[in-house]
Amino acid sequence: MKKFFSLGLILILLLSAETLAEHSWYDSAAEKFINLGAISIQDDMNANITRLEFASIVNVALGYLKNGCAMVEFDNSYRFNDIGADDLYRDQFLIARSMGILQGDQNNNANPFNLLTRSEVAVVIARIIGIEIKNMDIASDFYDDIDLPDWARSSILALTKSGYLKGDTANNFRPTAPITRAEFVVLLDRVLGEIIKQDSKINNKHYTGNVTIIGDNVSITNTTISGNLLITQAAKDVEMVNLTIGKDLIYK
Repeated sequence: MKKFFSLGLILILLLSAETLAEHSWYDSAAEKFINLGAISIQDDMNANITRLEFASIVNVALGYLKNGCAMVEFDNSYRFNDIGADDLYRDQFLIARSMGILQGDQNNNANPFNLLTRSEVAVVIARIIGIEIKNMDIASDFYDDIDLPDWARSSILALTKSGYLKGDTANNFRPTAPITRAEFVVLLDRVLGEIIKQDSKINNKHYTGNVTIIGDNVSITNTTISGNLLITQAAKDVEMVNLTIGKDLIYK
């Protein structure tokens, strides 16, 4: 039987291949977080993300929120000045705050629709994995734009030294620039590594990077993890037997 392809179908295939090649630097990370429900396939990956979008991605990626339901206990009584009791996104910020990820500004505003800067992202990621370098004056060793903000400096340098953060093609960090959704999911993928969900049974595995456990009823035995093992507060029943961790065991 002869098969005929329309010109339109051929063009679609060619454009799809071109798009995949163009965006391949973030495709793997994007697919991971789409499958997890942290982002949507309709999301613009090149768009800058707001603090609300950031909170939503992190809450789902760490297992704090699943299918719209909170999987962790959080302080429901706290009030941000710019978030009303009936705002649909209120719990996103209360969960992130209770988990020690996001805080309000000096006026106790959450600023949900403000764009998140690269410096702010560095501080939050450092909070998640508990990493910091104090009293370092070596910014010029990493970036050409050495005017890093004091409140984010140690987080930026620590994450850079650990290989999580990278500058642009001109070796600039651009601390006050907003971060795109693509840039953020790639960074989050580096930090979290392999994500282990609810009811997983892991045996005799070797992970070359980090591992993050985000669900209940997980068993991990006879396994080597070269990087960090991060166990989030959403993972309440985790069995670990004969486990070798190359770096740190982190509870968040």
